[in-house]
Amino acid sequence: HFDDFTIFERESWTDLDAVYISSSGPFTLPGFDTTSISFALIMGDNLEDLKRNAQVAQLMYNLNYLGADPPAPPVLTAVPGDEKVTLYWDTESELSKDVLSKFQDFEGYKLYKSRIDPTFDDWGTRIVNTEGDEVGKIPLAQWDIADNGIKGQDSNPPHIFLGGDAGGLAHMFVDEDVINGETYYYSLTAYDRGIDDTRNASGDIIDSLAAAGWANLESLESAKGNNADASVNLVKVIPREKPVNWFNPKGGETITPDLVFLGKGDISISLINPDSVIDATYQIVFHDTLTPGVLHYDVIDSATGKEMVTRDNHTEGGDGGKVFNGVHLTISNYENLTFVDTLTPGATFRDMSWLQNISDTTKLDFGDLEFFSLALSPFGVPSDYVVEFVDSADGTLGYPDYSILPPIFAEHKVPFRVYNIIADPDRQNPLPIYAGTNLDLRKPWESGEEIGIYDPGYDTTPFPNTINVNWSFRISWGDTIPIDSSTTPPTQSYISQKPQIGDMVQFRTYKPFLEGDVFSFRTKAAGIRTAGEKKLLDDVKVVPNPFVVWNEWQLDGGFNRISFINLPASCKIYVYTVTGDLVKALEHNDPYSGELFWNLLNESNQTVAYGLYVYVIESDDGESKIGKFALIK
Repeated sequence: HFDDFTIFERESWTDLDAVYISSSGPFTLPGFDTTSISFALIMGDNLEDLKRNAQVAQLMYNLNYLGADPPAPPVLTAVPGDEKVTLYWDTESELSKDVLSKFQDFEGYKLYKSRIDPTFDDWGTRIVNTEGDEVGKIPLAQWDIADNGIKGQDSNPPHIFLGGDAGGLAHMFVDEDVINGETYYYSLTAYDRGIDDTRNASGDIIDSLAAAGWANLESLESAKGNNADASVNLVKVIPREKPVNWFNPKGGETITPDLVFLGKGDISISLINPDSVIDATYQIVFHDTLTPGVLHYDVIDSATGKEMVTRDNHTEGGDGGKVFNGVHLTISNYENLTFVDTLTPGATFRDMSWLQNISDTTKLDFGDLEFFSLALSPFGVPSDYVVEFVDSADGTLGYPDYSILPPIFAEHKVPFRVYNIIADPDRQNPLPIYAGTNLDLRKPWESGEEIGIYDPGYDTTPFPNTINVNWSFRISWGDTIPIDSSTTPPTQSYISQKPQIGDMVQFRTYKPFLEGDVFSFRTKAAGIRTAGEKKLLDDVKVVPNPFVVWNEWQLDGGFNRISFINLPASCKIYVYTVTGDLVKALEHNDPYSGELFWNLLNESNQTVAYGLYVYVIESDDGESKIGKFALIK
């Protein structure tokens, strides 16, 4: 009986007189009625493998005969440039779930390039197995998820390379190995991690799917496609120069409010697709999430209210943000609220420094400023502060709420004021502070004594009737000037001294973006200059000149053409023999290209003879240029 698995353990079948009978049922069917029955022929290397394959067969039947599938292909966009092609793509593949396992198993991308129509499947060097059968192509570039342990050759045949596990994912690529006027095809595929039951040194299976009992499966890759009009991950592009009277789009030079002044993270604006940029003003609006440290942002067209980007979570500096109207944002958020250290690389514009020093600055070092957040108040304030040293009688009042403390504490004075220069840039409203411990409040302020800042605008303490100290710091100084007599002449080494009236010090913080933060920027579309075309025609020329059969951009010797380059967006070109006979009239009208090809066919659609020719270029305002070129056999 085939339900008895022990028969599979037999090594010899010589004494078995077997009849294969397949049956299903019982079914209760009315007369003349029919039903469909499905059978699966299941095999395995051993009993456990057979059971796993039976499980997969049942799942495939439940899914209407669908098996494991690769990630969904990414949506690829190509932007032609002058001797370059810029490619960018979305992140939807990374969210794909396998239809069989329901597991989000995306691993990476592979980019392929060809100069041949994709129907010929000529995507580069073939990868073959030991039998010589093709199992793939070597990609132009490959990216995979970093530091997830998936790397090297797939353990399952045909052992395709899964990536290096180090570089991380990318969503943009610039190919500069191209020739203007040539046609290129690019295909971007997404591949998954497969299923691998390889065990580690402890004997544990690392792959969660394999550990859950799934059978091994090789990495699956999405199709490359063979029709650029029908496949979202396949593009056809011809690199080209822009017209000489083209001006580039602008945008992102100014972000309001000023990120540097606020001490926020970085927002970088790139006009990745110049042809798609429009005249617009955008708002970037940040939102908190239920996950601590994870932030989302929207991008809204200020004029229409339309959301161009919705709840994007790419705020760690990567290139995965959505492209809208040719604009790409790279947002780098600070993970935590921290003080800016003058020793931190790149922190030159946000530092802790003395803004004004009445004393001799060549001899004085005011020592280190030590900042920390008190355990009583774990909520630091995302702001910047200035400490201004004044006469003790003019200093900031001690405790802000002396209803909970003896009045004597509130009467304490110190020789400085503290201002929040984000909320109070003109320094009109000093903040409440305290100095020293409770037992020392009535004593003069001393070197190294703790100073606490209470910023009522950011009181986030959850406990009523308590003091919320947002930040604390210390300033230390000395009162002696040692002299090093071991040198000739003797060297004086000055140490820090007590701040004087009029001295000011600022300290700033790196501030994460917060719920409700809104920033604005503008973009201006590219366009065509209408004046000065006569001067622009001076740069027009024919390449190659002379033309010799055949050139490097020609795919075969029977395809001849020359190119008129550095053209304005709109003009007419007339080609004549040296005797003045019209050979061909051409018209160029393309706001995105400054190049026009001629296939060397005359007005009668016949190939022109070799020799010397004259061309005349006329701009829309009637200005013209005359030039020559030669065709050599």
